[in-house]
Amino acid sequence: MAAIRAAAGFEAAGGMYHNPRTTVPIVDEELRQSTPFAKFEVALDFVLERHRLARVHDEQKWTALQFLHFMKELNTIFLQDAAAMLILHPERSSHPIFRMACFQSDAFSVRTWVGGLSFF
Repeated sequence: MAAIRAAAGFEAAGGMYHNPRTTVPIVDEELRQSTPFAKFEVALDFVLERHRLARVHDEQKWTALQFLHFMKELNTIFLQDAAAMLILHPERSSHPIFRMACFQSDAFSVRTWVGGLSFF
């Protein structure tokens, strides 16, 4: 196991390893708001605005705030991974998850990336 960790860079990085993620920003707000994770983005925006207005830096709620940040990031990852899955494995397009409203939206234009193939 030590050889695998060394090859992955664990030893050089003091036991830490970071796998960078290539991301494509999701600019369509309607698409972002149609995912199951959208409510967490709304909650994060609400909490941040409330703290900004009150000029509060509440250290006691740091974990909750970081959870909301994570869920906001997960919203982007959810859409990106779904797009990648449809491109790399079009046979999986019949999975029930792709019946969700966010994947039925015209803004989720994965089919144009794959040469006009329609998955739905």
